[in-house]
Amino acid sequence: MRKKIGISLRVTDAPNYTEKRDSLSQDWIKFFENLDLIPVLIPNTLEHIENFLEEFSFDGLILSGGDNIGDNADRDK
Repeated sequence: MRKKIGISLRVTDAPNYTEKRDSLSQDWIKFFENLDLIPVLIPNTLEHIENFLEEFSFDGLILSGGDNIGDNADRDK
């Protein structure tokens, strides 16, 4: 069975829309694919992140770069 790895996302502005988006460089997906791992993208706006993390029972976790502490309250949580 392939291992599931959770990865955090950064927050980006969508200039043509009035919304923020969670995003991740496509390089990360290639990285997971090359290692035969299953990436699980972790949204920034979940109310109960602890339930999400428990439900997936990750084999590992990557806190990806992006957004300095204090730049985005949802991601900081």
